[in-house]
Amino acid sequence: MVDGTPSGAPGPSPSPSASRGPTDAAPPPKWPPDPSPQPAAPALHNATAAEIAAAKADNDKGVVHGSESKGKTDRTMDQLLPEKPVIKDGKAQLGNLTVEADKYPQFREAMMHESKNPEMNALVERLEKGPYKTNVTTNEVSNNEMEPQMNGNAEVHWDPKHMHVASNDAKRSPATRLAHELDHADEWTHNPQRLITNANTPDDKFSNLEEKRVITGSERRNVKAIGEGQREDHSAGKGEFNSKGVTSAVPVLHQTRGGVTTELADGYNQTGKISVDGDNIKQDIGRGQSVNYPRAEFEGLVGKNAVDQAVAGGKPVTVAVQGGEFKMQEPRAVAQEVQHSGR
Repeated sequence: MVDGTPSGAPGPSPSPSASRGPTDAAPPPKWPPDPSPQPAAPALHNATAAEIAAAKADNDKGVVHGSESKGKTDRTMDQLLPEKPVIKDGKAQLGNLTVEADKYPQFREAMMHESKNPEMNALVERLEKGPYKTNVTTNEVSNNEMEPQMNGNAEVHWDPKHMHVASNDAKRSPATRLAHELDHADEWTHNPQRLITNANTPDDKFSNLEEKRVITGSERRNVKAIGEGQREDHSAGKGEFNSKGVTSAVPVLHQTRGGVTTELADGYNQTGKISVDGDNIKQDIGRGQSVNYPRAEFEGLVGKNAVDQAVAGGKPVTVAVQGGEFKMQEPRAVAQEVQHSGR
């Protein structure tokens, strides 16, 4: 499984009709195209030691095969992904690309956003016209992966609800995570043997060369175009968090007080001792009152070691929200506050 369009040139233009004069324009081609007949499964083999060694040698030279230019298209994303696609069997039918019908608006919003990098248009076109099928299903359990099928098809699993914060603090929206998986699907559809070889060639930073191909290729160009962070490895990083939207790289942070849970915005701050209370980080704020922060959110952004040290220290800390992240710091002493305000 890969954490991840069929390529194909447009078909020939329709032959002129006998009833149409030589100066009459040919009717525009149908779009999206009808699904292509399913070809036989590609002949594949497990990556050999020689193939893996060759891929590693190329990587040592700075080359990861698969990152080559794959051509362009004149079609825009709104042409490739119509607002009202054909729906059949509960799926939006886009040639050989299918998407759960009820999640199609989110899929379309995500890819319209990613199309600020024009190569995404060509990638979607290749998926729609490719020889094998790519099916997109959604979930809300942070399952983002491309699952290759031995008949040549690709299953893309996408969570449109959760964003990712990398180990270097780079934030990636659900839309960017979808584009990543579609690139894996494109490779499987068009270059399955190369994907097998790259996926079986380890890489210290990016797990394997297939992940490196996507992360250092289309993903970097995507995040640059849309203004998101550029990660430097393929790891769990700081974790996955509810996003403010499909195209948002800002996590939704929460606080519960008196049984009421609210979303926190930048500028929030609260001072008091903290402790670990089951699935929450509890902060005593005086007068017998306390607030709770979801432990996974808090430890993911602040760091478990920092939380453990603050709990063991037993001293008040200031919890703040800055730049869409929890921050924790020692409160300023009164003397410092007076000196600061006098400047």
